[in-house]
Order: sequence, then C-alpha cells, then structure tokens
Amino acid sequence: MMKKPAFLVSMCLSMGLLYGALPASAEPAPAVPLQAGHDISPMVDTGWVKTWGAEARLYTDREKDYSPADSYVEVTAEKKGWETNYYEIYLYRVELTGLHFVNYKTGYMSVGTKEKFYIDDFLSKGSSGEFKVEMQLYKERKDRDQYLGEWGTKTFKINH
Repeated sequence: MMKKPAFLVSMCLSMGLLYGALPASAEPAPAVPLQAGHDISPMVDTGWVKTWGAEARLYTDREKDYSPADSYVEVTAEKKGWETNYYEIYLYRVELTGLHFVNYKTGYMSVGTKEKFYIDDFLSKGSSGEFKVEMQLYKERKDRDQYLGEWGTKTFKINH
C-alpha cells in the first residue's frame, strides 16, 4: 500500500494539477509582505496553481543550488483568500527509486507562511542530494475529508 503523500502526488501528476499545469491567473502581489530590502527570487516556484479547493503557490528561497554555506532551506507557501486553513509541508529526497520522506512542518495559515528545514538535520557534511518540497492544504486539521489540494516544487540540489 502506498503512503498517502506519494499516492496523492501520483494522482495529482496524472491529473495535471502540479507544476502549473492548469492556467494561472495574472501574477498578484505576494500574499505575505516581504521585509524591506529583502528581495527573494525563488529558485523553485510552483507559480499560482488553482485546484478545486484553493489557489496557492509554494517556493524556496534560493536562485541557485544550496551551497555548503547554507544552513537551511526556507519554504514559503502563499494562498489567496483570508480563510485560515491547515497545511502540511513535506521535504522529500529525490532518488532513483522515487521520493523519500525527509521531514515535514504543519500549521495553520490565512494568506501565507514560511518554514525552515535545517540542512544539518537530514544531510551530512560533504554530501549532496536532490530534493523537492510539497504542500497539502486542508480546510481543517481534524477533517481530512475537506482536502483543498496539493502543490509541489521542481527538484533542487543541496550541497552540504
């Protein structure tokens, strides 16, 4: 039996819901205000993707691969609308055999959130790997039947 995240990724890919396969509306201003003087040009960005339940995007904080000088991967999730929803953000290592779970973060957001995955927690010094991030969004944590959608970034490399 497949684990839920892998199954949902497979299902969403076959339905064309990930990687901006559906037409996105015009690019709006970021839902999460950025600090003055802190321009983020995301390396991997889903773009705004609308599913049957929500319109959101997911991106990391780097234009290029992560270097040994980087200590964490910062992930930003944004969604349109003001309703508070429960999110799960997963970090996966991409290998020949498929996606391998590394870590996850959960919480509630109304328009956006930022989460950090500390590289020392999952990758030893001197090693590297290919990774991707995925987010699942629900109306409420207690009610998994009210699933709003899933978003996933492209693969990115971390050199540690």
